[in-house]
Formats: sequence, C-alpha cells, structure tokens
Amino acid sequence: MRYQLENCPFCGSIHIGSAGYLLSYRIQCRECGACGPKRKTHAMAREGWNHQSRELRFEKELESRQLLEHLNSFGSLPPPRAGAHETPSHS
Repeated sequence: MRYQLENCPFCGSIHIGSAGYLLSYRIQCRECGACGPKRKTHAMAREGWNHQSRELRFEKELESRQLLEHLNSFGSLPPPRAGAHETPSHS
C-alpha cells in the first residue's frame, strides 16, 4: 500500500519525493524544492511533511479569511472612475 502525501503547501505540486541522508529522511517537493522536517525514519518524515502541509494550508486559509473580513469592514467601495487608470499616450 502506498502512503498518501499531501500536495506541496507552497506551490501545490503533486510531485513530491523523499531524500535520504546519513541518519535521517526528509520529504521534498520536486517542483519548488520545499522540504519537510528531517526525521529518523521514512514514515516519520512522511508524517512530518503531511502535518506541516496541513498546518501551512490552514494558516493561509485563515489569513485569507481575515483579510476578506477586514476588507468587508470598509463596506462596499465605489466602482473606479472611467479612465482613472489609463496612462497618457505620447504621440
């Protein structure tokens, strides 16, 4: 049975692999290089990666919710004026 690893919490990649060191293991994203914590066994490294991934994903969701709540506290903003963001053309 294959152990399921969480997607990378930084880039969302499913390309996750393991790296063995002299006396430890760690899980690493093959896309962005993010690493999980070093652990004594491969199973502990997988557990550490999944725990770290869930924690980081939860923190990002919480920050997003807090930002939306903060922005909503200002009420609705008026739509931008026509041409407000246009840059003058130099002919």
